[in-house]
Amino acid sequence: QGIDLLDENDKLVPKVKEVLALMAETDMVLGIGHQSTKERLIVTREAVKMGVKRIEVNHVNYPLTWLTPEQCKLFADLGAYLGIYAIDVGRFYTIDDLMAIYQAVGPERIVFGSDCGHIANPHPIDSMRMLILSFLQSGVPDDHVKLMCQTNAYNLLH
Repeated sequence: QGIDLLDENDKLVPKVKEVLALMAETDMVLGIGHQSTKERLIVTREAVKMGVKRIEVNHVNYPLTWLTPEQCKLFADLGAYLGIYAIDVGRFYTIDDLMAIYQAVGPERIVFGSDCGHIANPHPIDSMRMLILSFLQSGVPDDHVKLMCQTNAYNLLH
């Protein structure tokens, strides 16, 4: 059923702190996805303070959890990776939206994912191919694309 992350004073509830402490102790990856920007920022700041070293803010380019380039930079400056997902380029966002995030954050803190395979979405391989091609056609160097597709994901998981 889930839990509330914040109390009425915008402080993390004790259960969230328990989870973050366990994550820091066991070097787990914190994936923050469908919460509000305020909740994600508060959780990320506390996670960093508590010693969580590997954090991904998911769905930065999805309408329900959209982050501006400036907000993405704020999370990246805290050490989080920003998850740009290839869920229907052109339907939910434009390549210009993604280029603004890329230019604000740089490739060092971006990870690509597909988030596809649902019945109403393209095949994950096709969607990733479209995302990668969009970045390459926008002039992003091959080594930056490799960083966002492979290296950063590897570093996040290991």
